[in-house]
Amino acid sequence: MTSVMLEPRTKTFDVCDFLHKRYIEGNPEAEAYYVEERERVLLGGDLYRLREQAGWTYEQLAAKVGSTAMEIERLEDADYEEIPFHLFRKIAVILNARLDVRLKPVGKNEMEYEKS
Repeated sequence: MTSVMLEPRTKTFDVCDFLHKRYIEGNPEAEAYYVEERERVLLGGDLYRLREQAGWTYEQLAAKVGSTAMEIERLEDADYEEIPFHLFRKIAVILNARLDVRLKPVGKNEMEYEKS
């Protein structure tokens, strides 16, 4: 039996970067959708981590903010049309967190904006 030696890869790439460049970059409609979805997913992930750190179930957090377990689960899964800021504000207070909403430029100027 002969073995085949594979050459080591000299260049790695991020599949997300590849997909973004191939399917999203340069398409304003796709860019807008991507940014919106990314914001929802990041916010949902933050909520999940904070809830877990507090040791609370969906039901426990929902009871504290006057919502339902299903609603909390939907927020964590980013399964909603409009970001319900009123609910995230309540959750932030209960979880001793800060809701940080910002407007900043997208694209090449974003890095310069972050420095200022």
